Parts: sequence; C-alpha cells; structure tokens
Amino acid sequence: MDYSVTAKELIKKLGGEKNVDSLTHCMTRLRFVLKDESGIDDKTVENIPGVMGIMKKGGQYQVIIGNNVAKCYSEINKLYGFSDTASSNGKKVKRNPVTVALDFISGCMTPMIPAIIAGGLIKVLLVVLGPSLLNVISATGDTYIIMNAIGDAAFYFLPVFIAVTASKKLGCNTYLAIMVAAMLLYPDLITLLGGEAPTKLFGFIPVIHGSYSSSVIPAMLATILLKYVEKLVDKITPEWSKNFLKPLLIVLITAPITLCFLAPLGLVSNSGIEMLIHVGLETVTLNGKYFTPKVAEGDSFKKGDVLLTFDLEAIKKEGYDTTTPVVVSNADDYAAFAPALGNASAGVKMLELAKA
Repeated sequence: MDYSVTAKELIKKLGGEKNVDSLTHCMTRLRFVLKDESGIDDKTVENIPGVMGIMKKGGQYQVIIGNNVAKCYSEINKLYGFSDTASSNGKKVKRNPVTVALDFISGCMTPMIPAIIAGGLIKVLLVVLGPSLLNVISATGDTYIIMNAIGDAAFYFLPVFIAVTASKKLGCNTYLAIMVAAMLLYPDLITLLGGEAPTKLFGFIPVIHGSYSSSVIPAMLATILLKYVEKLVDKITPEWSKNFLKPLLIVLITAPITLCFLAPLGLVSNSGIEMLIHVGLETVTLNGKYFTPKVAEGDSFKKGDVLLTFDLEAIKKEGYDTTTPVVVSNADDYAAFAPALGNASAGVKMLELAKA
C-alpha cells in the first residue's frame, strides 16, 4: 500500500490543508480536528485506498487506517507537517466536560501502549523462563536482572512518559513537564518520602509520604497545572527575561504545588495496589457507550464485587480490539507469581501479588 497516495487523497477529501486544525493518531486511527466538517462526504473518504472507515467522536474526525496508521501519519506530515495540538484560530467546538476529560486521558495513555505491551510481555517471558515455571534462568542471574530492568522501565518511569504525552496534548513545554515529573522519581526524594520522620517544605508545608514510581495521576495533574502556570508567567515576565526567568518561575511554582498537593491525589487503595484495567485498547473513544460502571470514585470494594459491565459483542461490532490490559502500575512494590496466560474467564485467578 502506497500511503503517500492515501495521504494526498485524504487531505483533499477533508477540505484541504487549511481545513485541518490538528492531527494526532492512536493505534489504528488518524484523529483530525477539522475547522469545518459540513462539506465532507463521508462515503468518499471511506472509499480512499487504505481507509477502513470513519468515526466522529468528541469533536474529532477519526479515520480508521489499521495497524499501518503510523506510516500513513508519517506520509501526511511529510507533505503537510500538521501540529498535534489545535491552533487557537480554528472553529471552537463546544464539548462535554466528560468527553474532554476522556479525550485527554486517551491522548496521554494511547501513545504509550506499545511500550506498556512490550514491558508487560517481557515480564511474562521472565515469569515463564524464571523459577516460577520453567526455571531456565535464575532470578539472581545477570540476564534476569537486566531483562527485568528492561521490562520494568516502561512502568517505573510512567510519570515521565505521561509528562511527554500530556504536554504534547496540552501544548505546553514538554521539557519542563518532564523535569517536574522526574522530580517525583529522584532517588534522594524517594528516600526522604520513604522515611518515618515527617517531611515539611520550607519548614511548615507538610509533604505526604508515598511512592510515585509507576504512577499516572500525579504527572497528569502536574502537566495540567504547568500549562496554566506557563501562560500566567508568560504574561507577567518582561521580554528581556523570558529566556531564563520564565522557565525558573514555572518550575518553582509547579514543582512544589505538585509535590505537596497534587501528587498525593494519586496515592490509592488501602493495600497500596495501583491497578489499571482497561477494557479494549481504544474504547475510551466510545465515551462510555456500552459500559455500565457499578462503582463510583471513592467507593470501597472487595473480591467478588462487580466493578463494570459491558456489551462485548457490541464493542467488537463497532470495530474495537477488546484486548484488555491489566496493569499493576506500582509493580516494583510487589512480586508477581504465575500470571494466567490466554483468555480469562470468571473465577480464574489471573495474577497473584505479594509484597516484594
């Protein structure tokens, strides 16, 4: 498939280069934000070679390409160089706050899925080859330790990955966002927050103790804050000082607020387990359709409680991959034993966790 042809035809049928406000992509779809969708013939777009279908969700015109979406995205940007953040002069589309939140979370998480899949499969491979099953390699051997580090990296440094994807989604400074997120993983800070003695910033602001490795929420909240702090600082700093004073003020404001107030919001569960269960790889774009949550934020639950029901066949019919990642984001704090491989079914133990 020549995706350069697909790219040219796609932009032409979507109203031309000037009608595209921004462009991103997920695992299988090109996600356009268009200035005007009224003149677009959906059937014509679907008939372009390489296009498998279209969907309109949350203010986005989504073009389904399939597994080669990255190639098509690359060809489009070779020709047109679109930004992945919406411009300020485009037509504003009023969106439901829930849709905006889901779109933000999807924009943060979807680009990381390949890294999470790779890390997860390496961990499964180590379980199979390690002492838990085949005992081909020793858990104390150099090979096991190195491969375990490779598998853990995607999870341990999740705050940094989130800072990158969130900053791109929000259009703020990526490197300052990384700096704030990386602070949460700084070894001396981890040691300080792991101690028994209370910690206070400037001698009077209490800092809640906790581990932020493998966390997701703190980096998201930090990057949202940074976006608005960046706008404020840009307004109040003189032109001659922006190169040095602006980044200094942004970090000095964002980092302490993140550490003292925002990051603790990501500390969850009485037992300390931080688990993400995502039904389907891109189903966040359904905006809750076919899903019925049985618990709300802040609810307590126990083994056997139903957390969520969903219409699996309807989701498949919409064209979504129903592979369901189950990720323990703070995996470094636990030892995993013999995860179940293959299809899961009710009552079958998928994973056993114990304190490392």
